[in-house]
Amino acid sequence: MTFREPLLLLRRLVVLHRGLPAYDQRFHDGVNIIRGTNSSGKSTILDFIFYALGGDFTGWKPEAESCQTVLAEVEINEDVVTLRRGVEEQSKQPMEIFWGSLDDASKSPFEGWERHSFARSDSKASFSQVLFKALKLPELRNEATSNITMHQLLRLICVDQLSGVSSILRDEQWDSATTRKTVGDLFYGLYDDQLYADELALREAARELDRAKGAHSSLQRALLDAGQLVDMIDIEARMKQAVKQLALIRESIAAAQGNYEVPDAPDESDELRQLESEIRAAKGRYAGCARESDSFELEVEDSKAFIENLRKRLTALDESIAAEKALGRLTLQFCPECLQPIDDAHTEGHCFLCKQPNPGGFQKHIARLRNELAAQIHESDSLLEKKQHGAVQARRSSESELIKLGQLEGKFSDIVTRLRSRRDAHLDEMLEMKGSLEGAVRLLDSQKKLAQQLQDTLTRINTLQLRVETLTRSIRDAQGRQSNRRIEAEGCVEKLVKEFLKRDLQREELFSIAQSVTVDFERNLCLVDKRASFSASSISYLKAAVHFSILFASLELGFFRYPKLVVNDNIEDKGMEEARSKNLQRLVVEFSKNAKIRHQIILATSMVDPSLDNDEFCIGPSYTLENKTLNMSVGTKANT
Repeated sequence: MTFREPLLLLRRLVVLHRGLPAYDQRFHDGVNIIRGTNSSGKSTILDFIFYALGGDFTGWKPEAESCQTVLAEVEINEDVVTLRRGVEEQSKQPMEIFWGSLDDASKSPFEGWERHSFARSDSKASFSQVLFKALKLPELRNEATSNITMHQLLRLICVDQLSGVSSILRDEQWDSATTRKTVGDLFYGLYDDQLYADELALREAARELDRAKGAHSSLQRALLDAGQLVDMIDIEARMKQAVKQLALIRESIAAAQGNYEVPDAPDESDELRQLESEIRAAKGRYAGCARESDSFELEVEDSKAFIENLRKRLTALDESIAAEKALGRLTLQFCPECLQPIDDAHTEGHCFLCKQPNPGGFQKHIARLRNELAAQIHESDSLLEKKQHGAVQARRSSESELIKLGQLEGKFSDIVTRLRSRRDAHLDEMLEMKGSLEGAVRLLDSQKKLAQQLQDTLTRINTLQLRVETLTRSIRDAQGRQSNRRIEAEGCVEKLVKEFLKRDLQREELFSIAQSVTVDFERNLCLVDKRASFSASSISYLKAAVHFSILFASLELGFFRYPKLVVNDNIEDKGMEEARSKNLQRLVVEFSKNAKIRHQIILATSMVDPSLDNDEFCIGPSYTLENKTLNMSVGTKANT
């Protein structure tokens, strides 16, 4: 069969009781049937599967609660990963992840394991984030989906007996229509992370545009009311003329003061010495701020280069995987150092070139390196943001100290100038004119800044307007594509459900003539010809048909993001008769055998069809009240 992402397959499940396996079975592609009488523990095993894959589960049965650990060897997009969780009554338990097989993990009880919590944090990814990344599922980034975890995805993948008979997703106390719809959109391939990012960006740009328009209007009205200039060209012309006149006045004052000698005024001398001290301190503060700003800028550039290098390494890993898939493994025939022929003898689990132990091989190391690089990028991005904030603060401090230094030096210059000459009427007149011109320059400079602020605001309005228009077009195009996909996805699921219904044993008349089938994730139910009310056994059949149809639709349509796995514990729920259950089992096997894409179906039944009661489809023995799924005697025997 052909491999298609995303793929999640259970290869082995182990439940430990007092350190020994109370349950240990391997699973395969296609249909896996766990069979046995009622109360023999079939549902318990499916609960363990749900929990091992990341579901949040409490309310264990006494036998299950006495177990300590569940381990699942899974295949995620052709990478083999082992998941380990402690069996606890409290919710939201963490998960430990080992990038390799369960056999390799058993040889390394501590080294190589990564522990991740149920909930995400700023410092470390949750296990859902790690598994999402491994499955190459998009990060859900809109405001209403912050709680989409592996648990929420498994509510659709793993069908239980205790939820409402019509519930498409597992029931839970704190549920929302938005969460259910998001899960459905994600699995149907309708969730476009770029679309949601654009929608968030559009809302933010629209808010920024409104604020910018308000600021521009308020500033323009205030300037006009105050009678201040708003024309930048006029302001700059007047300022240029005033600066020129001020320079001439200062030259005249300097020339006039050179003709006089006067004793220092005591008050001005004290002020001059005080200013000298303040200028030295200001220069020291400015130098320190400038050094700090330069240091931050260098750190920011180094961090950016480091993150870019990490991203290139992550891209190179993905390209190496793609190259291996396209070209296959290249076997060296000659040593690259001495050019001698390489010995053909090869030990399993060792490198064929250096002969060193290499458990897990190329895929395991690539998967681990990819996860480590992703974690480094996340941490480095967080540090970079802090450094950039520090650089901005340091730059502002440096600019502020420079302005203060300039003011002190200007004041110092004025006092020195006064001490050098005797003021006469002509000098006083020039000084008065100088002060007037300095005031005019300051006023014009203030008006220039306000006019520049007005102009900058207008430029920002134009930029934001263009961004809003661009995002609006992008969103409209994406929504059109999304709408087309929704029609195709829902049509494919509907077609498959109708086939399951028409090939039922004619226990529900409407099933055989059904014209439409609607899977409503928001309302958590399925309707046949707009009707949701049927007998309990018929609703149970319809519910199973929906879940199997979503799986098989994901094998037909390449844009589905459903991970090709169904775990079903209600194949004969709510009083379904034996003949009807066996007919449904045969239909599922028929669909599975005709599929060309790798997938997995795990179901439990107490009335397995005789044609399927064999090693090709069944997992483990046929369980009874005397021989239950969990062998609780293993720990007891070990202690006696």
